[in-house]
Amino acid sequence: MNRTYRNVVNRLSPTSQFPPLKSSIESLCNAKRLTEALRLAFNNPIEADYTIYSNIIQLCIDLKAHKQGHLVHSHLITIGFPSNVHLGTKLIIFYTMSGDMVSARKIFDKLPERNVVSWTALLSGYSQNGDSQEALNVFVAMRREGVRANQFTYGSVLRACTSVSCINLGKQIQGCIQKSRFVGNLYVQSALVNFNSKCGEMEDAFCVFESMAERDLISWNVMISGYAFRVYNIDAFLLFRWMFRQVLEGKMECSKKFVMVFTICLMVLLAFGNAGVLAAEAPAPSPTMESAGVTLFVPLLMAVIASMAAVFF
Repeated sequence: MNRTYRNVVNRLSPTSQFPPLKSSIESLCNAKRLTEALRLAFNNPIEADYTIYSNIIQLCIDLKAHKQGHLVHSHLITIGFPSNVHLGTKLIIFYTMSGDMVSARKIFDKLPERNVVSWTALLSGYSQNGDSQEALNVFVAMRREGVRANQFTYGSVLRACTSVSCINLGKQIQGCIQKSRFVGNLYVQSALVNFNSKCGEMEDAFCVFESMAERDLISWNVMISGYAFRVYNIDAFLLFRWMFRQVLEGKMECSKKFVMVFTICLMVLLAFGNAGVLAAEAPAPSPTMESAGVTLFVPLLMAVIASMAAVFF
């Protein structure tokens, strides 16, 4: 029966599909009516093609419908549905979302062909589920296969490098990015800022940050928190002042996300407090340095707090 089914599918051309079934299931998926979409697809297995099942699996991903996603996969195995890179990638994403990396890897290994999307889905799955080392292994294997990374691949592998403090590989990846067309991509640049900042490479992090044509709140937060964590208190505060000035001048969309801005401000305050704690345990700084730091920091801090009160309250 499986052979007969495959022969029927292979004879079908794109123009000989059944639009009513496709359009009906697509409409049900758009309306988030998963149960009805499943019933219609399961009752018409010969008419269904990979795009129909891909839409259903995507809905399972969106709704975090683990049970229904497993049913779809079991159904595909039962009817002997031929493997396909697009459908297989959707299943990989579904299983990574469910935290089942064993099943995700089995599907990946059985794909008749793999593209950058399927490689990235597996890599991101390992990274998101806490297995950063295996994510790095997947990236290395992908490069050996000659598959070129995209912006999402770079973002995921840099997160993995950050998680395990793999500075050497991260720097190699940064070199690859600088030679690629993604060097100016906001998503990749943010990942580079995060990697360098959390690995203590603040000069490199600031170089990338300064070169960004556009900066979102996450990038600002990563840089400021990086300076604060490394106890570069004045740098953290001056960067915070720069960010807030961008907001006041309308050069950066904030949407009055006061919670995040307040979190950054609080982090700077904590950093200044931590400096006092560290100073108590370290040799006393020179009076000139100490007075200069306080003289610079306190008035600016009061000015920013006053400005924030005027804008947000």
